[in-house]
Amino acid sequence: MSDLDRLHEIIDTLPPQRVHALLTPESIDHEEFTRRQCSLVQGSDGIVYGSAVAGGIYGGGVYFALDAGKPKPAPRPQRFNPQSGAVGAKVLIWGSNLLSASVRFNGTAATVVSSSGSNYIWATVPPGATTGPVTVTTPGGTYTTKASFVVQ
Repeated sequence: MSDLDRLHEIIDTLPPQRVHALLTPESIDHEEFTRRQCSLVQGSDGIVYGSAVAGGIYGGGVYFALDAGKPKPAPRPQRFNPQSGAVGAKVLIWGSNLLSASVRFNGTAATVVSSSGSNYIWATVPPGATTGPVTVTTPGGTYTTKASFVVQ
């Protein structure tokens, strides 16, 4: 099933007020839209974002967001750096779906967690942390790394 077919399934099940952002009645013709290339991605906020080639008011394409009531995706931290450090060290965690995250170092809550997007977070190693895995929790779920952070 193509992204466009999945989009049509989602749109067909939604009341009109759930299709929002950059779609307007003038900018979308369902029959014409079915012939256009479409890309979809689910954001960390649970909303499906997409773009379609061509179409729209001026034929230049459309960007859109669909609140399909999907749950927020689980966090997926993929790596962290540095891999060791003392209490107070700042650790950069890369991955996806990391919005509104909390972080634990081997079960001890990080003292500071900050983020500028959904692909990385900074966490400060807290007092009492010991060597072990890093756990990231977001509104979409919890993930514990296989790799351990080494507290020096």
